[in-house]
Amino acid sequence: MKYPKMAVFLIIVFFSIFLVDTFFLNGLLLQWGTLNNEKVFLNNQWWRVITAPLFHFGVIHIFANSLATYCTGILIESKIKSTWFLLIFMVSNTLERIIFVFIFSPGSSVGSSPGIFGLIGVIVIYCIRNKSFFIEHIKSREMEYLIGYGILGNILFVNSLVDIIERLFVHAVGFIIGVMLGVILNLTPKEKILKNTSV
Repeated sequence: MKYPKMAVFLIIVFFSIFLVDTFFLNGLLLQWGTLNNEKVFLNNQWWRVITAPLFHFGVIHIFANSLATYCTGILIESKIKSTWFLLIFMVSNTLERIIFVFIFSPGSSVGSSPGIFGLIGVIVIYCIRNKSFFIEHIKSREMEYLIGYGILGNILFVNSLVDIIERLFVHAVGFIIGVMLGVILNLTPKEKILKNTSV
């Protein structure tokens, strides 16, 4: 099992931003980086579609997403280059945020889950094209957590039907983008992009 360097790097970034903003800046970074419909369109603050995935609302949010990021890293980062892991994470997050801000009107939206679901989409493609990988990992703790994350992440801590629809949309779009990237990159064991090492 290889150490998921990029996944750990992302987790360090999540917690560094969260701790500094919470204990030293009193939420100033969160106000600057969260996805906000009005500030994106009226003030042309388009950087928010990139920065929003790096922020989290509260301890449960950041721990759930960090553990999911680590699990995806354990499962797939050793099969692809760390740069591709980061690219898939960022592209899934950024494209989803752009689509989201045009369809909905978020007053405040943050979190890395679209990128995580994008990586899950790549894992699904790899499972389909590599049966030995699927058999080896389907009952692993990492896979079990991601399955639970995919289910519970859409129904916990929601206040209305609209919230459920928005969350399902966010995660589904991230997942679809990940699947498309997996297909485009043609992630099979024979491709050069992959490392034929076991995880």
